[in-house]
Amino acid sequence: MISVIVPVYNDPNGLQDTLQSLTNQDYTDYEVIVVDNGSTDNTREIAKKFPVKLLVEERRSSYAARNKGVENAKGDVIAFIDADMTVDRNWLSRIAKKDADYLGCKVEIIASKNNIFSRYNSLTGFPVLRYITEKHFIPTCCLVVKRNVFKKIGFFNSNLISNGDLEFGIRVYKAGYKMEYAPNITMYHPARESFCSLFEKYFRIGKGFRQYNPRRKKRFAFLYYFLPVNIFALLETIDGVNWKDKLMVICLGGVVKFITQVGYVYESTRRIF
Repeated sequence: MISVIVPVYNDPNGLQDTLQSLTNQDYTDYEVIVVDNGSTDNTREIAKKFPVKLLVEERRSSYAARNKGVENAKGDVIAFIDADMTVDRNWLSRIAKKDADYLGCKVEIIASKNNIFSRYNSLTGFPVLRYITEKHFIPTCCLVVKRNVFKKIGFFNSNLISNGDLEFGIRVYKAGYKMEYAPNITMYHPARESFCSLFEKYFRIGKGFRQYNPRRKKRFAFLYYFLPVNIFALLETIDGVNWKDKLMVICLGGVVKFITQVGYVYESTRRIF
């Protein structure tokens, strides 16, 4: 049995799309658990229209919401999906054929607008294979985990606003579990199509880096987050695109790195005062 966990906060339209795609699966032995993270709109009413288990986690933390879903799940396999993503009809049947302890699906960015922000997001998106091989983690939006992994190493760190997937993945890696990437299992994520949406994401990531710093025990570790953007690593992720797109990615890459640094400083200042 597969338990699908959908954390959500104030996103009725995104949840509607996600649950619609989950109800059309060609796999039958599964349950869908929606964990509302304290929404103040009609998100819960949308969830009630579908054959799902609806839970509420008032503590404002996506990781706390995911943990609550895991605690109430019946499946031997736990699949996570964000409440604005969609999947193909055979998503679960393909997952069921895998035997990895810790599995990452492919994420394809879907843009409704053609501007530099959606283009940047589409090109840089979710390099899941690189995350696994270089950083030993998988983003929670496309993560599939066997239940016994949680029993062995514990749940997500709900104190983190971001990077909880990184912290959890490193624990999985150190415990010696099998990590795998499934490029033939695709999930679809809407593009961030405005500067404000990119700012919100990377500002939150910067705050998360300050909360969880894997180098925090080393002296002057904070300086790592204030290095300029690694142009060569950035271009490596978008190999094969034209020079205009490369230039755009470099420029916006510098901007989002600065936003991340601002988030880091903000969280540092908040902790001091």
